[in-house]
Amino acid sequence: MSLLTSAGAVPYTRNRTLPGTRYAAAAFTLARDASCYGERTPPSEERHMIRRILAQCTVSDIARAEQWYSLLFDRAPDLRPMPGLIEWHPGDSFGLQVWSEPERAGQSTVVLDETDLDAAAARLTASGIAHDGPVPGGGGRILLLSDPDGNRVVITGQ
Repeated sequence: MSLLTSAGAVPYTRNRTLPGTRYAAAAFTLARDASCYGERTPPSEERHMIRRILAQCTVSDIARAEQWYSLLFDRAPDLRPMPGLIEWHPGDSFGLQVWSEPERAGQSTVVLDETDLDAAAARLTASGIAHDGPVPGGGGRILLLSDPDGNRVVITGQ
């Protein structure tokens, strides 16, 4: 089987990155779509699409993390799907899971986009979350935070 891409016909291999893509997963998705609909990629409304994304931070102490992330989001968790897992859903199709997994704690990074970065920084300071203030980065400005386990939380904005 081959795929038609902007680089021409490319043989499909599950673990191969296609020209113009960065990840093998993208190649697999393109190949799956092409195999379902012949060599043409269908309009987006006809494809099976990911409808929701949840980022995840792993922590060692879920109670301590709940306190910190509740300050970050300025509210209690939206869901507690099972023991050791809490979730915040600032939108219908995205959210953050905080998962108790001590052996992996502190190795996560999450990026959140804020409408008013200065106001968010002031609110976080007032809540007791330490930071060095907004700095240039990512084509705009960013606020770098660390949760109690050392997970990075990067807030972007203007």
